[in-house]
Amino acid sequence: MPTRIVVGGVANCGKSTLTASIYREMQARGINVGIHELDVFENTIPYILGIESWGQRIKVKSGDWANPCISQAIATFTRDKRHFVLGDLTGIIDGLLEKMVEKADLAIAIGKDQQSLQDWLDFFKSQKIPVIIKVISYVGDTLPQCSFEDVIFVGNLKRKVLKNDEIYRVVNQLLIVCNHAD
Repeated sequence: MPTRIVVGGVANCGKSTLTASIYREMQARGINVGIHELDVFENTIPYILGIESWGQRIKVKSGDWANPCISQAIATFTRDKRHFVLGDLTGIIDGLLEKMVEKADLAIAIGKDQQSLQDWLDFFKSQKIPVIIKVISYVGDTLPQCSFEDVIFVGNLKRKVLKNDEIYRVVNQLLIVCNHAD
């Protein structure tokens, strides 16, 4: 049975890069994993993964909730039968987001700081979706302040797949939690 994991966080915090990096690391380990762009407004996953050229990227008008691409993206995420199914969410907490996470089993929450991370932890709690990993993204060498004990700091999530100790730690944590859940 597939484990559906959504990655959610504030806009421009590195959700898509984190999702793509987790996906590539899981693939490299031979894990049966799928990835889905639920944020149809930004549509960045194919570009981060190098499947398409950034010059071809077309952004959809944000706020067009009637866009049929949204329902299609949710249906594709829901039908995927791979062992792990990753879903990259929009960066806005609203009614559409609630629909996007209906079929999710678990979540990874990401923020730029403790408060933005807390907002997403509260959202996932309201939707009764367990958060298995908490991430704070940062740029440069200075870690943001955070009083949470179980946060993984991941740096430089700049729209290209990362292969580093931070990503390995996220994937290792994901696999440990999911193996305990089985």
